[in-house]
Amino acid sequence: MYKQMILLCMAVLALFGCSSPDADEEARKLADAFKNVQYQIEIKDAGTEADIDQVLEDFINQRNQQIKEYATEKVYQDYMKNREAFFAYQVAVQEKANMQVAITEFNKIRENEDGSVTYHYKMEIRLEYLDGAPALIIPADGQMDVIRVDGALKVARDWDGWPIIHLWKPQPINKAN
Repeated sequence: MYKQMILLCMAVLALFGCSSPDADEEARKLADAFKNVQYQIEIKDAGTEADIDQVLEDFINQRNQQIKEYATEKVYQDYMKNREAFFAYQVAVQEKANMQVAITEFNKIRENEDGSVTYHYKMEIRLEYLDGAPALIIPADGQMDVIRVDGALKVARDWDGWPIIHLWKPQPINKAN
């Protein structure tokens, strides 16, 4: 009987004692910040057609620097290579809409052998049209791995299926070289 009680106590401690709500909350805050950099866009008056390229370049440089704070080096390089800041900005401009993002669910799936932790999340991207048309809400499911690098929690992998891809209208490049 005594052995069974000890085993039961050990099982309860293993289940609940190792789980850290603080670590999960820190991961949730990281995910919120990361997704805000990815998708939170407020369209401002870009000025004349002549300076739109400079506005876009400044925006992309700013977002690339912001994402670096939250991402591992690999995720950061992939973000720049895939031009994710450009993509989201172009959709917002084409749709003439401000974009807001909210993670509505964030659940731990597993702890991985490499020290990362995988989370599943649900999010909503809301497009608020400048002309007053009804808002468009785009739901998405995603997975994110987070890992501690030099004491800071970083996004090691993120997949959300690019939920705004169906809104993108590729534009020809008009620059003369």
